[in-house]
Amino acid sequence: MNNFPDVAPDARARVLKAANRLQYRPLRRRRSGSREAARGGVRGRNIGLILLGMDDSLVHLPVLSEVLHGIESAVTQVNGNLLLANLPNADRVPAFLRDNQVEGLILKISQYNELPDPESSPLVKHMLRFPLVWVWGRPESAPGDVCGFNHETAALLVARHLAAKGHRRVAFLNPKKGKSSLEHLKNQFQLACTQRELQFSALESASAWAATWPESALSNEDDLLPLVHQWKAMAAERRPTAIFVPADNIALLLYNALAQNSIEVGRDISVISCNNEKSLVRASKPTLTTIDVNAAQIGAKTVEQLLARMRNPLEAAVQTVLFEPTLVEGASVAQL
Repeated sequence: MNNFPDVAPDARARVLKAANRLQYRPLRRRRSGSREAARGGVRGRNIGLILLGMDDSLVHLPVLSEVLHGIESAVTQVNGNLLLANLPNADRVPAFLRDNQVEGLILKISQYNELPDPESSPLVKHMLRFPLVWVWGRPESAPGDVCGFNHETAALLVARHLAAKGHRRVAFLNPKKGKSSLEHLKNQFQLACTQRELQFSALESASAWAATWPESALSNEDDLLPLVHQWKAMAAERRPTAIFVPADNIALLLYNALAQNSIEVGRDISVISCNNEKSLVRASKPTLTTIDVNAAQIGAKTVEQLLARMRNPLEAAVQTVLFEPTLVEGASVAQL
């Protein structure tokens, strides 16, 4: 029950089955710091934070930095220790994981399609021995809780705002066609547009995004020029007057790609984005209208959720905690 690696899987399964049948819960250890434990603290205990499959430019995105700040602050408030590993290729087992120096894990993965098979991935095999909480999204069939934001609400806010501004033809810009998280947001936005009788289009590349690790970041406006040309090639009566972009950093690249084609945001085309990465929003001209996903609160809630998992390791029900985003209005969406 303490996740020692030398226990055979069938023995562990029998022990956990018996514990569930008896409704057994481990007694709280009596030790110094028990007052912190009674309040949900983790004095002297270690929490691992693992970033999987992201290159450096993705790791340093402002929205992820805000999530990590929320995690770090929450761990500090409960007197715990945070151990970080950035694994772009997911090809090694960090020492704190291999040596059982943590009691729970927070995980952020670059794409949410499938987790590698534990039998072929020593890293995944080690990870699955601990209580898990995923930030933003969880791979299909993977165990663990999730803390993120409500994509459905974000899509509704965007569609409602564009409709209120008089836009009737709108598009979703998807530079990584096939990435599950972006596909989900696109589908939610399309549904929200249908409900408001908005004409929906998708601006996306013909070929599917390659789900490889480390995930390549979009860092140049040239990556978006084909999508701008796709928009320009549409017949005037079908061409969208507003574009929903899934992230602020991509929106700024779109600004530059549009400028290369002498297209002015806020005049010739409206742009609305997601994440509310304040440093990027302040730098945008015109200022971006964007969706605030409450990144720091998501990070803090992830720690709270993991502590609950650590206190109740036999609880089988998966928890999904979604924050309700809000719209922050800038000047990038014109009133038609």
